[in-house]
Amino acid sequence: MQDNRVPALLKRLIVVMKSALAESIEVVRVVEDIETCGFKVMLVVDAIIQPFEQPLWSSTPSSPASDPNLELSTEDLSWLKSLRIVPNPDQPNSPFS
Repeated sequence: MQDNRVPALLKRLIVVMKSALAESIEVVRVVEDIETCGFKVMLVVDAIIQPFEQPLWSSTPSSPASDPNLELSTEDLSWLKSLRIVPNPDQPNSPFS
């Protein structure tokens, strides 16, 4: 069942969340600290809206990241390692094992 109010409510949610972040002294301070280190900050807020009758997360992943045959380049692995992310430490010949 489609509710015509949802788009307006989503816009309102975005406005309220932006306002809450902008008014948070702690958020502002941390953003300023990051910027003084020479980085730009872009805060991204996401919301998933789904009818109550449907499960929020599907039991079958449909993301390409869930592909067990995903191949990563040397640059990909290097970048992930710089972020301290271990893509698959159990994989044979993994540079992280």
